[in-house]
Amino acid sequence: MRRHGYSESLRRIPVLLAAMLAATTPTLANDMTVTVSGDSVASDCGAAKSPSMAIKLTGNLEGCLAIFAQHSNCRAMNGFDFSTELGREEFDGKLNGNAVKFDTLYAFDAIWPSGSCPAPAAEKEIAGSCIHHVSGAGITGVIRFYDIIPTAGKGATNFFYEGILTTSDGGHAAIAPVVPPANSVAEAGTPQPQGDLRRPAWC
Repeated sequence: MRRHGYSESLRRIPVLLAAMLAATTPTLANDMTVTVSGDSVASDCGAAKSPSMAIKLTGNLEGCLAIFAQHSNCRAMNGFDFSTELGREEFDGKLNGNAVKFDTLYAFDAIWPSGSCPAPAAEKEIAGSCIHHVSGAGITGVIRFYDIIPTAGKGATNFFYEGILTTSDGGHAAIAPVVPPANSVAEAGTPQPQGDLRRPAWC
């Protein structure tokens, strides 16, 4: 009997230790930061939302990004035109296979040939930059898009993207937004070679 009781006590020790550790170990937030990248093309996937434009993403992000331009301004400068566009976006799809929805706020600056204002044609873009600040239930981050222009003056055929997203079970912002570098006006008049990788004119 005493031998049996001793064995029973030994079997209980791992259970007691696990309970003690659970009681003393702090709960860690389920935050995870991932890099994302992929490609996208113009699409009518967001037609039901009546956006200014929509694109279909593939890669780490799979789904539809509906784009809503809210403010734009274009003005003549010394030898070129300069435009700024602000707006918001809605993404509905998957992040690494998991369903996700989020919104973005974006700012886009671009340089165009003289005489392009007030409504520059997308295929005439000389240079630009675009950044998208992501926020949603349990997700935050920054994504950048790049125009792929196989032939200068013909416009973009697709849009590569890259960024950093952080998911959190607490639903709070876990990373600070990245500040984009300033545009280089000095290079505005330089012709773009074919196949050049540039910021998108639509975002």
